[in-house]
This record gives sequence, C-alpha cells and structure tokens, in this order.
Amino acid sequence: MKIAWKIGGIILVLTTTGCMDETGAPDLGPDLTDIVADKVNIVEDGTYKAIVNSDQDSFDIDSVAIDGAILSVFVAYGGGCTNHDFVLFGTDVLALSYPPQMFTTLTHDAHGDTCERYVQDTLTFDLSPIAELMGEEFDTIIIHVNKAPQDAVYDGSVVTNTP
Repeated sequence: MKIAWKIGGIILVLTTTGCMDETGAPDLGPDLTDIVADKVNIVEDGTYKAIVNSDQDSFDIDSVAIDGAILSVFVAYGGGCTNHDFVLFGTDVLALSYPPQMFTTLTHDAHGDTCERYVQDTLTFDLSPIAELMGEEFDTIIIHVNKAPQDAVYDGSVVTNTP
C-alpha cells in the first residue's frame, strides 16, 4: 500500500542546506511521496540521517521478530482517536561485519492525536528490499531497529532473533 507522505522535519532539513537543482530551485532531496508503508524503505545514507534527526511522535517498541521475509514490530503509543502512520526506513550503507548489519528507523506520525489511550499494535514490514540490496551475496544480516530492545537476524527464511 503506497501512501503519500511528507516528513516536515526532513523537508526542513533538506531545504535549509541551500542546495539548488539544475533549474536553480531548492533541491528537496529524494521524492518521499511514494513511500511504501508495508516494506522497509531503503534510502541513501544522507536521507536516512535526516529522517533519524527529524521530529517524530512518541512511541515504544516492545519487541521485534522476523518470520521469513516479514519483520513484526510490536509497538505501544498514546492516542487512539485517529489512525497513526508508521514507516520503516533503512540506510543503503551497511555496517561491515560478519554478518553485515543494517540500521533501520521506525517513524511515527500521530496526525495530532491527543487522546491518551494506551494503544498496542503489531506492525509488519516486508524485508525483501534488503535482499534486493544485498543481491546474490545475501546470506544473513542483523537488523537494528531504533528503540527496539533487541536486534533481529534476517536470513530470508528462518525465524530467528538475538537477545
């Protein structure tokens, strides 16, 4: 499911850099309007850092788990009066280790929901873009999700987590 999504903090960060495109207009960086909500969105490292440093609505991650190519993230947050959007971003730069490691960040937009109900939800994300990024050399990768109490190990087929 594709959602049109703008991240105000990212656009602010990218527009204040003073970069111009070939027409002389401000370069707003990559087009973030075609973000896929149910897959990990692999972005360039500079864009990833801007996303990590942008303002986000509060949430907690209770745990993460991988089953095949699906990452489940168990979240909790305040709200309950409107739909909240969560999007998972990963950087295209991997940590060089064995196995390699990918840093991901889960973003949260509460759309101004000020309700105080304690909401618990399970979010699922397709990890196949990671396999596409890794290519033929893909074996196993450790996935770090911001705020998660543990990392997850993705080998594309086995259910596994690390403490």
